[in-house]
Amino acid sequence: FKKLEVLHLGLNQISSISNLHLHRLPSLRSLFLQGNMISVVEGLSECKLVDLVLDKNRIKEIGPRSLAGQWTMKRLHIEENRLRSLDHLDVMPSLELLYLGNNRIQDIHEVEKLQPLLHLKEVSLLNNPVCRRMLHRALLILRQPSLNVIDQEVITSEEREAITAYYTEHQQRQAVTMQSLSTPVEYSYSNLSQVALGGGPVVRPPARVGAYPGLVDLHWAGLSPATSSQYPVV
Repeated sequence: FKKLEVLHLGLNQISSISNLHLHRLPSLRSLFLQGNMISVVEGLSECKLVDLVLDKNRIKEIGPRSLAGQWTMKRLHIEENRLRSLDHLDVMPSLELLYLGNNRIQDIHEVEKLQPLLHLKEVSLLNNPVCRRMLHRALLILRQPSLNVIDQEVITSEEREAITAYYTEHQQRQAVTMQSLSTPVEYSYSNLSQVALGGGPVVRPPARVGAYPGLVDLHWAGLSPATSSQYPVV
């Protein structure tokens, strides 16, 4: 099987990837493991995958070595698991499509961890707690200029321009406000909780973008810019 490039092993009650001995398949590029009982992502260090499907398993976290060495990975499906963190996804510099729907991601800080993925074109966080206030969409648009699609919705040029214009104006107003404060405050993810609880000045959003979902929440939080798609056809 040294020339095998695509391996479908979905719905097979597999609990360990290591037991598959994938190092024996040096040409493997697409691996489908959806609907199994996998709780730990391991045993991939010698693979050079392009597509990995891990939907509907029991994965709670991605470890520091889980996806190490996956320089060629372009598409990762890991929906309907138990993820609470987006740690260690930044080891895949070629990643273009990332599907994270129906997990347990609720902390807005986790969104920032995707920023090193410079080639990311599409991401889905549908049906995660973090999506309830739509805060993540505006943050992703600001932080990930390579993105074209978020949660199966295309980012329009008007949407991108409106968000950018709003925060440019917000920063200017904030700079003026800060001049009147005795102690300057720098807004970032690290002090999100403090500002969200009223620890910073409030500047009303411009009327032209005030109705955009998430913008008012983003402003209130004091931050400034600094469901499953189909599996790939192979």
